[in-house]
Amino acid sequence: ITLPVVPDTGETTEQGYKIGNNVTSDIAIRQSLSYGIDRNMLVENVLNGYGRPAYSECDGMPWGSDYAVIDYNFEKAVDILEKAGWIDEDGDGIREKNGIKAEFKLLYNAGDSVRQTLSVAVSQEAEKLGINIITEGTSWDIIDKEMYSSAVLMGWGAQNPLETYLLYHSDNVAKDYYNPESYTNEITDKYINEAMSETDNEKANEIWKKVQWDGETGVSTNGECPWVWFVNVDHLYY
Repeated sequence: ITLPVVPDTGETTEQGYKIGNNVTSDIAIRQSLSYGIDRNMLVENVLNGYGRPAYSECDGMPWGSDYAVIDYNFEKAVDILEKAGWIDEDGDGIREKNGIKAEFKLLYNAGDSVRQTLSVAVSQEAEKLGINIITEGTSWDIIDKEMYSSAVLMGWGAQNPLETYLLYHSDNVAKDYYNPESYTNEITDKYINEAMSETDNEKANEIWKKVQWDGETGVSTNGECPWVWFVNVDHLYY
């Protein structure tokens, strides 16, 4: 799922669509969802075992980083939320911070039963964390307009690292499905630019890995976590 990383300040896209979300823009929400939702459970119960946990857009690829892989840790997820000030003060099961409820909308393509089931399962798991995810099946026409301010259950999969550029480079902020969350980071841009201009494949792959995590920053759960990756679906091509 893509999660807007900027708050709602009234900014809009060139088409007039709202940008930003005051809940998902808090990194604690994003990281807690990544740590606190059991990916293996999703694989077994939603995909009937036909898949595996996902941690990035490039799991298992030569340019994929082992640092993107994390262990399911519900206690850590709760700790992240509470240290960030997300507390259920009124006892309704939903955490609050500065008067804002930890709840947001998750859109999915209503014509895809797998995305629907995944969305509902993620919402049920998030409820245990005190985060209220409101799932909504709709058309891509509606998602086109709301994906800059709401979470969306997406599906990606490419056999080249250009996907990393499309998902995380500031060139693509709030323009299309790739970076609707408005993620920007000068260090990420630097690594991507270097990797794309490197003529040695092995050297390029090592640079691509730094996009996920370089020891201090990155797009994986350890870093800014603009996406939370849940499962890789097994496909049969006939």
